Amino acid sequence: MAEAPDAGMAGWFAQEPEWYHDKKYKNVRVPEGQYTVYGYGGYQLPTYDLGCAGDAVPSKDGAGNSMANLEFTIATGIIGASNGLREAAWEPAGMWGWADKFVSKATHAIYTKVFSPFGAITVGLVGLYLIWRSRQADMSMAVTTAGWAVLVLIVVTAVARWPVESANFADEGLTQSLSVVQDAIGPPADNNCSGSCKDLRSPAMRASDMATGEILYENWIRSELGQNEKVTYKRDSKGDVVKDGNGDPVVKSGNTAYKYGPALYDATAFTWEEIRKARSDSNERHRIVASKEAEWRNVAAAIKKEDPEAYQNLTGQNGWDRAGTGLLAILSALFFALFDITASILIILGFLLIRWAVVALPLIGTIAILRPASGGFKRLISAVVAAIINVVVFGVAAAVYLFAVSQILSAGIPGWLQVTLIALIGAAAWMLLRPYRRIGSLRGGSSIADAALGRRRSTVNVNQKITIKDKTGRPEDVAEDAAADAKSSKEPLMAASKRGGGRSPTSPSAGLPSRPAPGRSDSGSRSGYSVYRPSGSGSGSRAGDRPLVTVRPD
Repeated sequence: MAEAPDAGMAGWFAQEPEWYHDKKYKNVRVPEGQYTVYGYGGYQLPTYDLGCAGDAVPSKDGAGNSMANLEFTIATGIIGASNGLREAAWEPAGMWGWADKFVSKATHAIYTKVFSPFGAITVGLVGLYLIWRSRQADMSMAVTTAGWAVLVLIVVTAVARWPVESANFADEGLTQSLSVVQDAIGPPADNNCSGSCKDLRSPAMRASDMATGEILYENWIRSELGQNEKVTYKRDSKGDVVKDGNGDPVVKSGNTAYKYGPALYDATAFTWEEIRKARSDSNERHRIVASKEAEWRNVAAAIKKEDPEAYQNLTGQNGWDRAGTGLLAILSALFFALFDITASILIILGFLLIRWAVVALPLIGTIAILRPASGGFKRLISAVVAAIINVVVFGVAAAVYLFAVSQILSAGIPGWLQVTLIALIGAAAWMLLRPYRRIGSLRGGSSIADAALGRRRSTVNVNQKITIKDKTGRPEDVAEDAAADAKSSKEPLMAASKRGGGRSPTSPSAGLPSRPAPGRSDSGSRSGYSVYRPSGSGSGSRAGDRPLVTVRPD
């Protein structure tokens, strides 16, 4: 029985291309891919021609076939989630259309109910604050405070007046930037499409075609027939591949999977156009189903005649071989989707944060009008800038990653090596983008650079005690005090060295004298040094001597 394109767990993420039901594309031929034509239908592994008992009698391969079907269901769901999230992330216009009404109403409500009444009170507080600080006669501070209040008022009013336009403006700027990069280095378009043919697929949809065809279909055909597609193209005297009038390469020879694989898969899956007709007309449905059943029987008969070994796999007699291929399908899908899904989620999170910032701006701006309380406003702006940077970085990284995956899958290297390289590329991208992939980098920071890179500034407290001692007197007294201080500072050090130190060897201050207790005499304390600076007019305390400055390093 053929499956619909949106059947099963992966069907949650399937979406019919718009050109199938748009009349203006009726006469346009679009390049066909596994996903754009069949969605996620047809990736089941039925048994065939097992005799009268069929699956009713338990066999050694029955459990293997059941496990293989379960594995392909999981693999199809993983690829479906990856494709669905990527299309939502790369095409925000369709993803966030529902949020326009929410952003507009929520922003307007907060602006009219919170910012308008309480913002006026905050402006009054700004005036009182300026009057209070005017006693210091600091014009620069007054201008900065007033200018900051005016700036916040203008920004909040503009965003509240056009909330949807503000969010869409950011979307369009980011989307255009990503589209340029994705068209340049993303999965390439069909170069052979010309004339009435037009590649209408977006970069995200071309990536979905690539992932579905190279990961799901290739593993499915290997499970069904026990072999991958192998083909030899005709080449000219220069070694170049010969192409026909439509630009397609001329095939010299191909194995069973290449010759019958597409027809065999078509017999197990509805196309988007076929399922639309079948759901609208029951008679048409019976006709399409009967046609696909006949197609399956004809293809199976041709395979039985030309390749008995492939036919044995088709019937399901090698069930545990199917289970092994299904396990490889899960690993391939998982390794491919790990980085792709992560990048898509972070891009979606960035677009979501921009919309929440638009809604929250009138609320935070109510307090931020007062410059000393503007920390929340600055953090909000830093978070938005960090979100924009994350969207651009992960959008470019995802495009580069998918381009690398497409080159690996199209190269003539063994399947196990393809899976390994895909896993290594995803791990390398994950490690290289470590400063950006932290969700904490979206929270903002002390600066825009800190918010973008996820840095946190460490706080170092430095305490320095400077004691000013007013020692006035003769220069001879100063010299005597300095000698006494030097003597008293040596005695504790000598005593501590004899005792081996009174502190733990692991202590940073091991070997140093202990800090004197309050009230002890100067003879037992560790003094610094004293500097005597005469004023140059006479001598003695009565002649204008400056006070002595004693610097204590502790």
